[in-house]
Amino acid sequence: MNMSDLLPTNFVGTTMCAVQNDDGKFRVYFQNKDYQIYEMSLNDPKSTSYTLLKLTNGNMPAARINTPIAAVACNNLQEIRVFYITVNSRVQELCHSQRHGWQKGATIGTAVENSTCLYAQGRFAHNETMLRVGFQSATAPQTITEAHTVKDEWKTRVL
Repeated sequence: MNMSDLLPTNFVGTTMCAVQNDDGKFRVYFQNKDYQIYEMSLNDPKSTSYTLLKLTNGNMPAARINTPIAAVACNNLQEIRVFYITVNSRVQELCHSQRHGWQKGATIGTAVENSTCLYAQGRFAHNETMLRVGFQSATAPQTITEAHTVKDEWKTRVL
């Protein structure tokens, strides 16, 4: 396959994010032309061959168009977290583990409608995962609201 026909052209603001391991295995997360969130897996850094996996399905809330996607990964891509904004403006987490595959994670807040702000940062050390996800909250739109994990429980704070 030389050229892909993946991205929608009838709206502005298609966003993508990516994670990779030390060997160059690469995962791209984006909203496909069917408006669902997909994972593009590129396992050979010298090749453009890839596989696609649709992440949003009947069990995962649909993403709102024109909104951002953020991701973090650890353990050689064995654990991946993807964050996006749903059609109901909720900040949604999708979790991947080697053992369980993709599963719906936490709903960690409500973003302002049509928000373009979202970031994710992860620190993985000493068998403890610490995540930070920032977004423009509907309850305090003039600030950055950050959800963070404390012993696997989500808490929010305003920056």
